[in-house]
Parts: sequence; structure tokens; C-alpha cells
Amino acid sequence: MNVTANKGMDMTIYKDSVKRAPTQREIILDVLREAGDKGVLNIELVEICIGYRSRIAELYQMGYKVDVENVEKGACIYTLISEPEVPVTIVPKAVDVLAKKINEEYFGAITTDNLVELLGELNLNVVRKAGSHKK
Repeated sequence: MNVTANKGMDMTIYKDSVKRAPTQREIILDVLREAGDKGVLNIELVEICIGYRSRIAELYQMGYKVDVENVEKGACIYTLISEPEVPVTIVPKAVDVLAKKINEEYFGAITTDNLVELLGELNLNVVRKAGSHKK
């Protein structure tokens, strides 16, 4: 259907009628489900998405439990352990979670040792933003 040819067409109807392609996260979740207990090698996941680890992290944030087992020389097997009854769709930013915890438990001030401990407790990881090496 040529959308530009029919300028009077209701775009809502058009958008509703177009089938959305599955996201990389959805594809990876389907592959993990199909693999079951045998799991999926990371070299298979990279064929779906180079950033498969980010998609796995998104699944974790949504409440899915995915186990990772190092096999050998960089090869890992990812296995879907469990699924949430209702996936979490709104995941708070890590910095907001950290700031809230610091304010609640440390009254807004924290030592380096406490920060390192808290990052571990909350399963948070500090990384540099892309391009930060240029500064």
C-alpha cells in the first residue's frame, strides 16, 4: 500500500494494520525459550544481535532469570531459568535507584567503601559513557 498516494487515509488505521517486526530482545527470548535446559551459546546470540548482552540485561530488568555458564575460551551458555508472571515494563534508571538508596540509608552522604558495597548489593556496574576518552 502506498501511503503517500492516499493522503486522506486515517494513519491510525494504517499503523494498527502494519505488523510490527519482533525486537532483538523478543527474538532472543524466543530462542532461549526454544532451547530450554540446553541453553544457547553466546556465538549463536551474537548472530541475532551483536549487543546480545544488553538484551539479556533488559530481560533481567524485566524479571526474567537467565543463567550464564562459562564453557571455555570465551564461550558461554545462556539458559532461561524462569519468567515473571508479569514482565516489568518500567525500569528505573540505575542512578535513580542508587541515589534513592543513598538518601534513604546513608542520609545523602556515603563513603567510598559503602558505595562499592552498595553497587554490589544493587547489582549495579559503573561504566564510562561512549566517547568519554576524548575529554
